[in-house]
This record gives sequence, C-alpha cells and structure tokens, in this order.
Amino acid sequence: MSTSQLDLLLTSTTPACNGADGGFREEERVRWLILALAVWDTAGRFVRYIASILQLATNVFSAAYVADQLQAQAGGKADLALKVAARQQCVIKRCRAVRAPSESLPLTACPSQLTVVLDLDETLVASYNASRIPQHLLGGAQRFFIVRCSPCGDGTPNEIAVFPRPGLRAFLQQLSSFAEVILYTAGNTGYAKPVADVLDPDGTIFAARLYRSSTVRTLCGQDYVKDLSRLGRSMSRTVLVDNDPFSGLLQPCNVLPTRAFHGEASDRLLMQELLPYLERLAALPDVRQALTDDFRMAEFFGRQGYLLYEDPSSGFLTAAASVL
Repeated sequence: MSTSQLDLLLTSTTPACNGADGGFREEERVRWLILALAVWDTAGRFVRYIASILQLATNVFSAAYVADQLQAQAGGKADLALKVAARQQCVIKRCRAVRAPSESLPLTACPSQLTVVLDLDETLVASYNASRIPQHLLGGAQRFFIVRCSPCGDGTPNEIAVFPRPGLRAFLQQLSSFAEVILYTAGNTGYAKPVADVLDPDGTIFAARLYRSSTVRTLCGQDYVKDLSRLGRSMSRTVLVDNDPFSGLLQPCNVLPTRAFHGEASDRLLMQELLPYLERLAALPDVRQALTDDFRMAEFFGRQGYLLYEDPSSGFLTAAASVL
C-alpha cells in the first residue's frame, strides 16, 4: 500500500472514530498537559533551589574571606565560635553598626582629661547576701553597710551587705581631682544604683553610671562586655579598671586588670598601687602603650583563642569579637 493510499484510508476512517476514541484522545491530551505543567513547576522549583544554594555559597565565602583576612593579619588562631559565625553571615562587618554615636555619653568639658572607668563588684566593693556573710568577715576590722535592693532586677527586695575596699573613699576623692570617673558595672540597676548612691551620695564623683543594660554580648558568647567605644571618649585617654579582664575584650589595650576583692581588711591595692599608677597614666598622651607594655592583655586574649587584628585608626590590637 502506497503512502497516499494509507493517508486516504486514515482520512476516510477518522469520522467513524469521533465517538469513544475521540474522547479517549481528548483525555490523553489533558493528562499530557497536566504532566507538562507539573514538570514545568518542578523545574522552576529546582532552578530556584539552585539559585538559593549559589547565593548562600556566595555569602559564606565572602564572610569567610573577611574572617580569614583578619586571622592572617593577627597571625593567630581565630576563635572557633567566631569563625563559625562568620562563615554563616558576615558578622564582622554587620555588628560594628551596633555602636551608634547616639549611645555615647555627653562630651566632657576637658577632652584631654584622663577617663577612668571603674568596675564595681570585686573591684571597689565585695557584696554578699546579708544572711550569708562569710564567717571570716564577721567581727573583723572591715566595715560594711547594708543596702535594701533588688539584686536580681525582678523587684524582689533583699538585704545586701557591701564591704568597701579599704581606702575607697579617699581613692575616689583623689582620683576625681585629676580624672573623669565613670562607674561601669555588670550589676543590675536595682542593686548597683543603691550601692553607687552610698559611695557617691552627692553625685560629685561619678560623671556617669552605666549598668548591666549598657554591657554587650559578643559573638564569641562572652556576656557583660563593657564596650568603651560607647562612652564617646578618646581611647587614647581611657582606661578600664576591672578584676575581670574579659570585660574589656573589645578594647584590650585599654584594660588595667586588678586583683579581685572579697572583703579582706588587709587589702591595700587602691591607695598604694592603683592610684599611683593612674596618676602616671594621666601624664601620658596615650595610655594604651603603657597598658600594653605592662599588662599585654591583647596577647592574653590571643592565647585564649580570640581573633585579634590591628585597628588601622590607632595601630593597636583589638579583638574581632563583634557584638550581637
């Protein structure tokens, strides 16, 4: 049978098939159309999935590049938690925006004056629940006062026994004669404010009081860090006095670590050691070099695994422990 004869036969038999067979073909076309739409939708989802994977890879490697560059500059080992966070998002660039100028304190009348930032607990005072004062402190020569406050910040009143470090009153009076004094504590306002009111009843010692709400948490997981950049003071003329060196993690070259005070009557740190040292710092144009030479806190943080890099504006090391 020739091709033309076959075509003629098919043409002649088509009208006879317009019944059930025609309906069958229509159902086939509908099924093929539904299948084609499903394939198209699946292909679209796959393309969008691939695009999201590529975008994620771009973000990860760009953040990792920043972290690796800072690590190379420091020549040290990056903190694992920081590096993992940096590979998830470009945190080192993002988190610097947290330090808003609007959060800074009012400028001092003498910008060149030394600013001494004092911690409270275990630096200036030792505090205990009044019902649980250590036995070795009772009946001794060391005096204490009682404040009724809310140490947990939940409004629940409690009585706290506060032991001032020996020589504290004279130390604060002499220090305020040549330096701006700022109280910066990780204590809750409900506890720390009543204590500060006793230490400075006339409000003539502390130029500002900062409490736990003014501390920050770093991406390394370090809580209650005191970000000195929020003070709005020149870092060349600012020193943080704290028994916990990690409080100054963001500005290691401004940290003056002290021995912790637990109420000992024999302690003589404030007047015999700390005050003379601060007097020497007050005469220096930049306190960071002296603090770096004497305490090497940046090296200490580096040995703890924190990523350090050189601040291009100052030339001093700082920690890449950006805040949340």
